[in-house]
Amino acid sequence: MVLIATIERKRYLMDVGFGIGGSPRPVPMIPDVEFQATGTQTLRLRRDGIPDHSFGRRADDDSDEEDQAHDARNDIWILEVQHSPGTRWWPAHCFSDTEFLRDDFEVLNYNCEQNSKSWFANVVVVIKFLMDEDGVVIGQINLTDREVARRIHGKSEVLRVCTSEEERIDALERWFGIVLTEEERNAIRGRRMEILQPEQDPETKS
Repeated sequence: MVLIATIERKRYLMDVGFGIGGSPRPVPMIPDVEFQATGTQTLRLRRDGIPDHSFGRRADDDSDEEDQAHDARNDIWILEVQHSPGTRWWPAHCFSDTEFLRDDFEVLNYNCEQNSKSWFANVVVVIKFLMDEDGVVIGQINLTDREVARRIHGKSEVLRVCTSEEERIDALERWFGIVLTEEERNAIRGRRMEILQPEQDPETKS
């Protein structure tokens, strides 16, 4: 599920919330056109099928033309990222042209929040894009679980590995400008992504 905007009869992918591997600016929905993302990253959109897609057509499909003409209606968009020139392309995410309704959003959001298998229910994730004086995105700062890392022009460095909730709260304010209220600070208590001290973690107790 992504955000798509139609401007002057042209469609643009506007999924700026995807984070690493995504684009901080609108992406024209034109297959196989490469464009610069952040730092040394290059992105492109392709139309193709995927193995789990029942009616998808792979680019290397050797079925006859009539079958391919039928299956082409079910092709999906695949956003691919190349982290530096000359390296391999990696699939970031894929989506179809199916429009989602309010009920779809509610079901998906509930699953992301409550499903114990959901990545978002187990890991704290924050991403902030970094720009130079000309407003060009050159990198990002990421908080993933306990680790704060900065990546600029393809080079990464770890800024902090948080060992407590207090350190993570401080990191949110220091590097992301996010100041939590007392209620927001306490909201993580008892959840899977909470950073526990050894004496608090039931898995470390004998």
